Amino acid sequence: MRLELEIWSKFLGDNYDELARQYDMTVSGMRKLITRIHTKLAADTLHDLFDPARVG
Repeated sequence: MRLELEIWSKFLGDNYDELARQYDMTVSGMRKLITRIHTKLAADTLHDLFDPARVG
């Protein structure tokens, strides 16, 4: 997960090619990875929003 967060922090929205080269991946593989990271982070955020322990 640490590597995924590192990649996500460098993702600018249109730099798939650059990140793929930097991490020795194909562009299509990087697009899939970014999609997976985004989906996971979005799910975690939604989960946190509806966590009863966080309701004041």
